[in-house]
Amino acid sequence: MALRLVISACSNEHVASWALRSMGDELATQTRREAACQGKPPGRFVAEIVRDFERTSDFAARANAARAMRGSDQPLLAGLRFMLAHRASPGRR
Repeated sequence: MALRLVISACSNEHVASWALRSMGDELATQTRREAACQGKPPGRFVAEIVRDFERTSDFAARANAARAMRGSDQPLLAGLRFMLAHRASPGRR
């Protein structure tokens, strides 16, 4: 699944909400907590992160996201997980 398809799908807050629930890991839990702190539904918060990644990521970040998806049995979740982790990485805030 191409990165642009993941971005397109997860820019929709309903799809983003489903994907976040499907992740079920610490990154998903932390993302839900951050959404709650900002007073936003988790799906909307994640969709905003994805749209921000689309607008602001450089070639290297996009290439790394695509690499994280390659060979995954769940490429949408792998791409989303990369975007959430990328946002949380030091120097990104």
